[in-house]
Amino acid sequence: MRKLLVVVLLPALLIMNGCTGTSRSNVKKYPVVKTADVQPDEEKKLVEPAVQPDAVGQADSVETAVNEVEAKPVEKLEAMSSREIQIALKNAGYYDGEIDGVLGSRSRDAIRRFQQDNGLIDDSVAGTKTQEKLRKYINTEGKL
Repeated sequence: MRKLLVVVLLPALLIMNGCTGTSRSNVKKYPVVKTADVQPDEEKKLVEPAVQPDAVGQADSVETAVNEVEAKPVEKLEAMSSREIQIALKNAGYYDGEIDGVLGSRSRDAIRRFQQDNGLIDDSVAGTKTQEKLRKYINTEGKL
């Protein structure tokens, strides 16, 4: 029985001692900073993240950047109808088919050519950027 205790308990004790006695040299220690030790201007440095100005150098803080974004109203344009897209393409000289409101193969080909000539991705889809460029070819009433 005594042998059994030595054989079972001794290795268990050694394993437990090895687990608790491991070196903690790989644990990073950071200094504790107390609020009383920090001066008011140093406190800001600890709390506010550093914001790098962009290439133009517009924003010098997070608050300024947020205020600038909020201050600029965003004009959201309504999507053009298929008919309006065809009218704009016809006025721009890219479409010679019937204005029927159906974006078929002739309309898609006209969109693709318009995109190529205007430095857009030529995917034959009249997305936001394509519509922005097409708007100048349509009058306010949407007529030819």
